[in-house]
Amino acid sequence: MKTKRSRRRLLGAVALLVASGASTAAGCAAPPTRLTPLTPPTPPPPTGLRPLADKIQLRFGSAVSRVLFESPHRRSLLDIFARDFNMATIHSGFYWPAWEPAQGHINASVVDEMKRQIDALHGVGISDLRGHPLVFPTFEPQWLTDQLFGGKLSKAQASELLVNHVRAVIERFKGLIGEWVVVNEPFRFYGADRGDLWKIVIGEDYVEMAFRAAREADPGAKLLLNDYDNHARSGRGVYSSEQDPINRNKMLIERLRAKGLVDGIGLQMHIRADKPPKHDDLIETMRSYGVPVHITELDVNLKDVPGTDEARFALQAQVYADVLDAALRSGVCNSVCLWEFGDKYSWLEDPYFDFASPRADGTPYDDDLQPKPAYHAMKRMLLNPPVRR
Repeated sequence: MKTKRSRRRLLGAVALLVASGASTAAGCAAPPTRLTPLTPPTPPPPTGLRPLADKIQLRFGSAVSRVLFESPHRRSLLDIFARDFNMATIHSGFYWPAWEPAQGHINASVVDEMKRQIDALHGVGISDLRGHPLVFPTFEPQWLTDQLFGGKLSKAQASELLVNHVRAVIERFKGLIGEWVVVNEPFRFYGADRGDLWKIVIGEDYVEMAFRAAREADPGAKLLLNDYDNHARSGRGVYSSEQDPINRNKMLIERLRAKGLVDGIGLQMHIRADKPPKHDDLIETMRSYGVPVHITELDVNLKDVPGTDEARFALQAQVYADVLDAALRSGVCNSVCLWEFGDKYSWLEDPYFDFASPRADGTPYDDDLQPKPAYHAMKRMLLNPPVRR
């Protein structure tokens, strides 16, 4: 198919030949006409975030919202992924209660749902996928909780259950998912045994056990430890731990890294807009881990920010921009992933959580999935990224 440019050149050449022939016939030799080279049009700026992230080799994505995926808004969800993201986190079916609601019974419908999500993402050109999570100590199925807390399992039996689960999930999705959050929020409440089922029965070695099983199940997969409030010492997160998850994570990462079992640390970054972390603190903390860093669950909660939406969204935009700027400047941040998008679909507005609020407005997209000021702030940052140091 001829392009507009080639057609113009062809018409110009034809006109020149006609003019030349006419002059010769009249006996008047005219000087040859010079064709002015056509200047290629300036390409329009990218319309989404994805090409900008690709250009600077940043993995930029979002967790997939099961609510949106299983609703009439699926097409809008996928259109946004196609436009704005080059990676995705698959998570709803990998929580153990969903995966194995009764002991020995793998929920086939959940497995199928995960594969439908993967197929849909492949359809919009996204094959860089993270699975989340394999082990979540404070969110395990009731049958398992009863056995662990009830003293019905020996350490050896609990270890076998843990290892078999990790292997089973990874092997089912090997070749489809190349990165896993192996353990999410280990030793929750930092020092208190309450809540961490595996630590009670197995001890702290359960983390290494899970990572080793994951490494053996898929040696080519990237394996992450993921935690909350471990991104900076300043500011406050949604959970607002009073303990010291940063040092605890560092010690754990060092042990795992020494044995070749971990490939990176996940910083959830559920941030409160009214008490955001300091920019330099973010950079310093990211660099301190000694492994690649991943921002895994980013959102910015506006629940406690008063004022007009215009003012609130402007503050939120600044926080998102600061986080992205710190991630790029750090030189160690491998990926930035939102924790779903569309404010009313966010977990921050889900009544299941006692801290949820309809004023959280935590994502860069509004209730109608339209870009908010935070979206445009990140776009400007990606258009003119800071120098990575």
